[in-house]
Amino acid sequence: MFEYYPNNQERQRVQETLFHEKQTIIENCLFGVDINPNSVKICQLRLWIELLKNAYYKL
Repeated sequence: MFEYYPNNQERQRVQETLFHEKQTIIENCLFGVDINPNSVKICQLRLWIELLKNAYYKL
């Protein structure tokens, strides 16, 4: 697990890069098929929530 330290420039850069890579994957690389179309939307929402839980913050 990558720990977030806002005062460390290198760790801030790594955290921002990880965030943007995960964001790109969620937006462009995940596709789902289900009998209930809402199931796919719920899965995407859960991924966004997980991404935001581990997001970087600017001071």
